[in-house]
Amino acid sequence: MVTGDFHGLKFATGSVDCVYTNCLDHAPELEKVLAEVRRVLKSGGIFICDIVYGYDEGYAVGPHDTMHWAKAQDFAKPMASISGFQIDSFRDLAPHGSSFWTQCVMCEI
Repeated sequence: MVTGDFHGLKFATGSVDCVYTNCLDHAPELEKVLAEVRRVLKSGGIFICDIVYGYDEGYAVGPHDTMHWAKAQDFAKPMASISGFQIDSFRDLAPHGSSFWTQCVMCEI
């Protein structure tokens, strides 16, 4: 296991095939996190993020959330634009035991 700050990943530039996170709603500086993801991914790498549902989907903001959105898929679209990725797919995680989550897979444009 690797611990650290997702605003400054401990991996070399272009060194990983895939980055996964489920905590973007806790990121104080989303743009910085996305820049780090982009930096460490190899060419052709993928970014997988589990995104908690938004308030229009029945999720209530928690005490440690730094941001919130109306719908998970609506949050993914500007996130892809900021990071320079394109959205490949979405998957509802409720059938897999995560009742308030959507998974988004992104790749390079």
